Amino acid sequence: TLREITIKLQLRDIDIRYAYSLVASVKNEINLLSTEVDDYYDLWYTEIKELADKIGTDETMRRVPKANIYRATHPAENPKIDFKRAIVIPFINEVKQQLSERFSESSVMAVQAFMSLMPLVIGQVKVKEIPDIVDQLSVYKPDVPRFQSLQNELQNWRGRWITCEEQPKTMIDALKSCSKHQYP
Repeated sequence: TLREITIKLQLRDIDIRYAYSLVASVKNEINLLSTEVDDYYDLWYTEIKELADKIGTDETMRRVPKANIYRATHPAENPKIDFKRAIVIPFINEVKQQLSERFSESSVMAVQAFMSLMPLVIGQVKVKEIPDIVDQLSVYKPDVPRFQSLQNELQNWRGRWITCEEQPKTMIDALKSCSKHQYP
């Protein structure tokens, strides 16, 4: 799950809408994995055990100090439970936390508002929805030279694409068709 998304997110010409849909999909998969960790771990452990048997490695418990002040110790009856408690569950929780921090709801909302600038989207937006888009885009206020004119620019941008038959499909193509003088 993570290998595929890390490769795809590094592509030079990845579309941001596609990237965020990948992130949402991975977050859902990791959440599912977290809720069904016992079932997944049983499958993984069987594979690991077979591999260990092939190379002649014995199944042993980790060495656990009597007093560990830096992290919680997870006493377990056998190596299978030990590794699940000490390694697998904390790893899954860390991945969930990192995904939540890096792709938080506020950043997703900002990107969704940004995505509403796409000709395919803005052409379908109602005029009364434009102030909401402007509010969502306010996170970019420091980066926009004349933020107070953004609503008018969005209405003009919408008008440009509402009847146009050939619309850009990616943000890069949309940016190429955007005059920096007409839409500063």
